Amino acid sequence: MELSKKSKILFGSELGFVRKAEFRKNDHILKTHVYSIRLGKLFDQIVNKSNNEKRNLIRRIFKVNRFNDLKHAIAGIYDVSLPDIGARAIYECICSQKAFTICILKENDDIICDDDVDDDIDCYSEDDCLGSIEENMNENQSFFRDLFSDVSGEEGEDEEDNDTDTDTKGLKSFLARNKIKRAHITKNLIACATLERVSTFQLPGQDEWVIDLQLLAVRNKYRGFSIGKYLINLIQNHDLVGNYDAIVTCSDNNAIKFYEKYAFSSDPILNSKYSHVGDIWTDATKMCYIPPYFSSNGLDLSIQFKPIISEIENEVKLDEILESDTQLGIQDIMSNETEDESSKFIAELTNMERDYKRWQKLMFSSYQFQSKLFFKFKQEILTLKANLCAKNSLIEDLKIKNDILTKNNRLLKLKIDDLETKKEFSNLKKNDECSNIQISDYELSIND
Repeated sequence: MELSKKSKILFGSELGFVRKAEFRKNDHILKTHVYSIRLGKLFDQIVNKSNNEKRNLIRRIFKVNRFNDLKHAIAGIYDVSLPDIGARAIYECICSQKAFTICILKENDDIICDDDVDDDIDCYSEDDCLGSIEENMNENQSFFRDLFSDVSGEEGEDEEDNDTDTDTKGLKSFLARNKIKRAHITKNLIACATLERVSTFQLPGQDEWVIDLQLLAVRNKYRGFSIGKYLINLIQNHDLVGNYDAIVTCSDNNAIKFYEKYAFSSDPILNSKYSHVGDIWTDATKMCYIPPYFSSNGLDLSIQFKPIISEIENEVKLDEILESDTQLGIQDIMSNETEDESSKFIAELTNMERDYKRWQKLMFSSYQFQSKLFFKFKQEILTLKANLCAKNSLIEDLKIKNDILTKNNRLLKLKIDDLETKKEFSNLKKNDECSNIQISDYELSIND
């Protein structure tokens, strides 16, 4: 049965083998295997369906006695490297149903796991795992402070735990009795990156696929091997994660320069588009990476992702899957180079044309929307102008009427004043006549 196209990328498989990788620092060569795992989904399948095949497969690949050893080790790397996030938030990220974690493990064929050890699948309960974290949230030191022994030399890696008690379960018991070191996962796990693939629909025609890079950490002991650069190149690789429009991360303020070296931008206007994607950590800055059309993944080998579970279901042995990642010969590369480059060039031109059509459509829709707004505002302005003119006309009419009433009022006042004056004059005249009569009577009386 041939695998589907979706299953050939990281987000299409719950457990996958990415490739082998070598890292160099001075004269030290570090050989590793790179895997991807969907912890939350696999954990639910193991717990709810008691899937022993997948459980044993994880034990063989990651050289652990218990499935939860891997989960706690990944959480430990993040908590030690990114102490401001907090253990609870880290567990919520890596155990999310949609989250995928890329793990880089050192090659170590000498480790043998006990197949007859029961998996402590009940450890991820509030009473044990998250309850233990809450008990330590008020402590200043990291909850996983003793999980890794990142010493400068190799002596610290050869120490073995003499504790023989195998009945301890859960995160608290692992850390208290150092059982997770006994599973050897802390010796082999050197770096991790957790990411999700989400879709955004800001406006019609603006739907995008975004890679949410939630967490990325490299153990202090292995820094300087360019492992962080390798993880970024993996995540930017379309052959591994499929097509995407942007990669969004919330970077620690001390890591901004690291991300800027790989074309991540902290521009606030550009990142405002992705403000709803991912979480915002304390003392962190939102950054995003916009991929070019014509890009190279920056890796020495092309990615041929292998979904392990699907391959094994097709009766392919695990050893064959892990050993099939070999260096291509020069003739093979030259024979396939022209065809691959041609197909990629056509695909990238198609993407350019698609984005141009989308831009054209968006610009036309934007013009229509702006025109609609313009005519709405125009009608609103005309209506307000008409109302203003009507009110001005009414005010002028009222002014004219007021002037007329004022004049009439003045005339009435003048008439009233005139009448009062006449009345007073008449009264004075009568008084004069009466006084004259009295004088004449007085004179007559004297003469008599």
